[in-house]
Amino acid sequence: MDLVSLLIMLLGIVVLLGLYLMSRLYDQQPARQADKDISIPVYTDTNGKQLSSIKVDIPAKNTENPAYTRIHKTPASRATQAQISTPAKNQHVLFIAAQTPAQLSGDKIVSSMQQLGLTLGEKDIYHYTIKDKNLFSIANGIAPWTLKDSDLLGKTTPGLSLIMKIPTPIDSAAAIDTFVDIAEKLALSVNGELQNAQQQLFLPTDKETLLNSHVQA
Repeated sequence: MDLVSLLIMLLGIVVLLGLYLMSRLYDQQPARQADKDISIPVYTDTNGKQLSSIKVDIPAKNTENPAYTRIHKTPASRATQAQISTPAKNQHVLFIAAQTPAQLSGDKIVSSMQQLGLTLGEKDIYHYTIKDKNLFSIANGIAPWTLKDSDLLGKTTPGLSLIMKIPTPIDSAAAIDTFVDIAEKLALSVNGELQNAQQQLFLPTDKETLLNSHVQA
């Protein structure tokens, strides 16, 4: 009888140990998933060309030049590897990001776009035209990237993406002045943060860099 009891006790210990190991393995699954590369979505411009995009705190991805990577910290402080690259040579990209934890008000975006002279057009994104030509476009930072009233009114978004194609339809210096000026005013109006192509706070030196890129070209 003592032998039977001993065997039952040992069997119970083995079962408990197995359950413990399984629970530990299960707990590690989310961390393993977070270590995988993040697939960052893109949207297209009016010509169907892929452009940079943002999604919450994930870095921008430009598919034309996927030569650079970096480790990006998530709000949960987990290190996840995400692909990031420099802007393509045929475009300038800026971002307006929500200031955590609040998101950008869709209602405010609509009214601000109208006040700043932007109009909803092709691909259901906003465009700023000058001399009847598109100077730059603004898209939503999340899928499906559109900015229709149904996407915005009564809703929120984590950010906006601003793209200006190169060459510009007007003098490059004037184009950059307008691009940055509207971007700064829009960011202020929607209570967002204007960021450069690397999704860092946009500084006066960033504007100088944009201007110098045309001088050097």
